[in-house]
Parts: sequence; structure tokens; C-alpha cells
Amino acid sequence: MTLRDDSNSSLRARLAEIDTQLGQLHSAELESDNHEIKRLEVERKAVAETLNSIVYPILSLPVEITSDIFNHHFNQLFKAPRDELPLVDLDTATIAGPLFLSHVCSTWRSIAIGMPSLWCRVRETSRVADRRKLLEYWLPLTRGNMLYLDITSDPSQTARLFPTIAQYSHSWRSFGCSLQFPVPFPIDTVYGRIPLLQALEVCGDLATQSSEVTHITAFSDAPELRSSSGALNQQTLRLTPNLEELTVDVFNPFEARPSPPIILRHVHKLCVPDDFGQAWEFFPYVTLPGLQTLDITSRVTEEGDAELLSAFLNRCHCVLESISFFCFYSGQISALESTTMRNVSQVSIRPWFWRLRNLKQFFARIASDSAFLPNLQSLEILSRLGMTHLPYAEVAEMLSARWYNRGDAARLHFFRIVCMNGSADPIPHAYMNAELRGLMDDGLEIRIESIDTGEEFCE
Repeated sequence: MTLRDDSNSSLRARLAEIDTQLGQLHSAELESDNHEIKRLEVERKAVAETLNSIVYPILSLPVEITSDIFNHHFNQLFKAPRDELPLVDLDTATIAGPLFLSHVCSTWRSIAIGMPSLWCRVRETSRVADRRKLLEYWLPLTRGNMLYLDITSDPSQTARLFPTIAQYSHSWRSFGCSLQFPVPFPIDTVYGRIPLLQALEVCGDLATQSSEVTHITAFSDAPELRSSSGALNQQTLRLTPNLEELTVDVFNPFEARPSPPIILRHVHKLCVPDDFGQAWEFFPYVTLPGLQTLDITSRVTEEGDAELLSAFLNRCHCVLESISFFCFYSGQISALESTTMRNVSQVSIRPWFWRLRNLKQFFARIASDSAFLPNLQSLEILSRLGMTHLPYAEVAEMLSARWYNRGDAARLHFFRIVCMNGSADPIPHAYMNAELRGLMDDGLEIRIESIDTGEEFCE
């Protein structure tokens, strides 16, 4: 503590003592104490004036520097994945957000209120008591700047909050909401009033009947929309041709399968989550010629699913670079034989219910057939098998083939296998251990892990 800090603390302590003494004297109401009261009041005034005259170093900073400090504080405090902007939680804003900063002192309050960037990124959470009132105070401080808003936490509150936030729809850059079905409020009030919207997330009840979900067309007229996630239908897809990233949580078509399918030329990433049970029913409705990344966490449960996937990829004529999907049965791996897989460099498979022989056959196919996934450079297997059941010989043969004797195929640079059970037991044969270590020494990254223990064979 510096001398100034010590002096300031002493002055504040003395001010508190004077206030206590004055309170005691006033409660006694003795005329003999009037002189002491006046003396203390004079001293209190002098102490208060001294404290008020102190200029704290941080308050002497230029407004621009203080603003940069505030922005840096926010970016560190509210983390966000990838390149997304961090959002400020309403329930923590009073202790670690713009409301907190604005309550420190009048100078900071003036700076914080004058910084729309502090108020333009907000996530509503269900722990806040009066969310609508807080948003009514909060949102005007954005001053027309682009707004990143997330109200997905509590679908029962969306109807109550929507009229407040809809007033700012012309500023929405990113918007997420959670809905009950049938939608109990006029959500179409924002139709045609979202000119800046680039990212949209609409969550809903997956058990809702399709006839109810299909009425969500409020976000169809969004000329800048590039990323969409949630409840979709054909009308929304037709009117948002510039989409670049698409996540299908619920898909409810208005009519039978279109002929030809809807073409979205700019979509380069498609994700179909695990909680979307009709994943494969979506594929016949669209053609994505620019698709590069396909992430299907919805399970491939029937042989026909693989055929639908192959037909979809062949129709797209896309140059796919990365694919990730659940695969219940080894026969469904035939989807990887599509001609659109020739450029795939990254493959991630969750082989549910595969037996040991299925893994052996898959690894042997990669080792012996350079035309199968010829550009494969990264392979990840998330298996239910225990570590002691891994086909180490086939793994080593595959890796050697795609590292040393690959023919026209690309070199495999990364291999990872994660087992759901067991522990990362040592490689059972010293020769196999040496062979894998030799590949690692030559530059191939190998990771053999157990999800239970987190242990790894290769660092």
C-alpha cells in the first residue's frame, strides 16, 4: 500500500468515526453536546472536502484509454468460441459487466453509458428476476448499433420479452430465441424488419407437430442471413439463398419433396445434430454444391440412411473436405465410397455397435485401397470398444500404408482413436509399440485414448 492509499484509508476511516459519533450525540439529545456536534460537523466537512479533492490515477486517464480497458476487460471476462463475439449475461452484469462498471463512480458511469459496444452483446438468462424491465433500460444504450442478442434460456419467457426486443430488430446482427409451440405471440412482427441479421438460432420443442412449426416464417426475409440454426422450412430456405452455414434442428416442409430440390449455392457447412431424429429426411429437399464440411451427429441407424447420404452428396457435386458422422453398422461406411469423397481430407466416425472385426475391415480397406478416401490426412475414430480390444496390428498396417507406401494417396498426418471403455493399456507387443513409435518419430501424430481415464498412449 502506498502512502497515498494509506492516507486515503485513514481519511475514510475518520469520516466513518465522525458519522458514528454524530449519530450517538444526536440520539442523546443533550444541550451540552451541541458544541461537540458543531465541532464534529466542521471536521467532517474538512475531511470530506479533502477526500473529494483527491484525483485517483485511474480517473486521470484519457477517456479513450479507459474505454480500451473496458473493452479488454469484457473480451477476457465473457469468452466466446471461435470468432464469435462474447455475450454479456444479464445475471452477472451487475457484478462483472457494464452495470457494475457504471456503478463505480460518476466518471466511469459516463464512460460506460457512452460505449454502445458494452451493451450490444447480451444474453438473457432465467436467473434474472425482472428481465423485461432490465432490457428496457439496457437496449436503448445500444444507440442503434448492431445488436447480438440471445434469449434462448427460457422459452416460457420469450412471449413476454419479444415485444421489447422486437423494437430493435432493425439492429439485430445475431439473434437466438427459444419458442413454445404453437407460438403464443405475433412473432411475424419482425418480418421484413431484420435487414442486418447474419446469424439466427431458433430453438423449439422437438415433440411439436410439424403443422405448428411450419408457421415460423418471421425470419424468412433476411437478406444478410449467413448462418441459420433451428426450426426451418422450405419457405425460409428459398428466401435465404446467401446462407453459408446451416444447422438443422427441426425441419418441417410445407409440401412434398420439391423437384428440383432447393439449391443453396453458398452453404459450405452443414450440421445435423443428434437430437434431430429426421436427419435423413432433410437431404432430399436441398442441393448444396458448395458444401465443404458435413457434420452429422444424428445416428445412421438404417442401411437406407447411408444410401440417402450418398444420393445427396452425388446430387450436390460438391468438393467435400471434412465429414463427421455416427455410423451404427459397418455396412453404412459405403457412404464414404461416393465420388464426392475423393477430396475429403478429414474424417471423424463414431462407429456405434461395431465389432472388432468391423474395425479391422475398415482399417484394412484404408491400407489396401488407395482409391478409398485418397486424400485422407486426418482420421478420428470414437469407438465403444475397450482399449485392450483395439486391433493394433491393423492400425499399424494402415498407418504405415498411408505414411510410407501410399501410392497415389495423400499422406495421413493425424490419427486418433478414443474408446468409451477400458483404460489406455500399453501396446501388447513390443514390436508393435516400436513400429508406432517409429511412425511418430517420422512425423505422424498418433493418439490412442480412453475417455474414462483420459490416459493416452501417444502424447
